[in-house]
Amino acid sequence: MLENLYLVAQIVAGLAVIGSLLFIGFEVRRNTRAQLHQLGIERTSFFSQSNAWTIENEPLRKALIKGADSFDALTFEERLLFSAYHLHWIGAMIALWSQQEMIYVEPKYSEAFYQTFERFSQTPGAREWWAAVRLGTPPSFLDRFDALMKFDASAKGGDAHDARKPNGGEEAPNVD
Repeated sequence: MLENLYLVAQIVAGLAVIGSLLFIGFEVRRNTRAQLHQLGIERTSFFSQSNAWTIENEPLRKALIKGADSFDALTFEERLLFSAYHLHWIGAMIALWSQQEMIYVEPKYSEAFYQTFERFSQTPGAREWWAAVRLGTPPSFLDRFDALMKFDASAKGGDAHDARKPNGGEEAPNVD
């Protein structure tokens, strides 16, 4: 009789462990889905915010249009607007790549980001801007952005800038 009670207790304990593991598995799955949903909301919010900025802010819109042809042709204020907007994109790309390394992100989401960023990155002004700011990018992402921007860090002359100096190696403007 005692042996039967022992076996029943072992079976009940085994079933309790299996039940606990199933519960934990379902909760992890539910939590992962919730996180993926939240990340999707954040990506949508990013696109909406970027669109609102370009629609509502005329100086930004003009700086983006003018800067697409030449970053060097922008005034100091236009450079600030152009840079702030695109650093916002750089931050979003870094967040997306980090998410891809930690959890699964559906390819359609990353492709939308790449395609949108790639349109900007193929302009002459974007390459000039990237040459001026690239060394401030976290090293683990620098090669990815260089590839996305089709940037050759070893290029000399032409579009090449000394990224360690403001204004691509030119003297900084006197603001006194």
